[in-house]
Amino acid sequence: MTQDQYLQERLIDQFAWYDAKAGWNQKRYRLFKTIVIILSVFIPLGAGFMEQGGPALRFAVGTAGALVAIFEGISSLNKYQEKWTEYRRAAEYLKRERLLFETQSGPYRDEKDPFRLLVERVETFTAEENQQWAQYMQEKKDG
Repeated sequence: MTQDQYLQERLIDQFAWYDAKAGWNQKRYRLFKTIVIILSVFIPLGAGFMEQGGPALRFAVGTAGALVAIFEGISSLNKYQEKWTEYRRAAEYLKRERLLFETQSGPYRDEKDPFRLLVERVETFTAEENQQWAQYMQEKKDG
């Protein structure tokens, strides 16, 4: 594999994948938290008018409470915030490695074979990420 092929097919593609996953999880996390905040504000407000509101208001307040529990549960189960930060961390690592490599800075400065070092660093990082994912999936299966 040539240097250009590796940069495009491995490094840039991996960065794009992590970047997209970070964005997707960030959107889910923020959406769910926004819904929870709005519903959480409605509950005490609705409870304050409970006597005048009748059964419809009681139903709405109860439904809002149930929805808060549902959205918090789904968010916790799917770990949107944790995934967002982990994917963002990975994307930023890959972006940084590419920048250091292309500018021959940091560990690539004065390196006899900077491309080999880049491949080793990126592949070590992705192997560790894959191992963490496998461990997470095993814990999820066992737990």
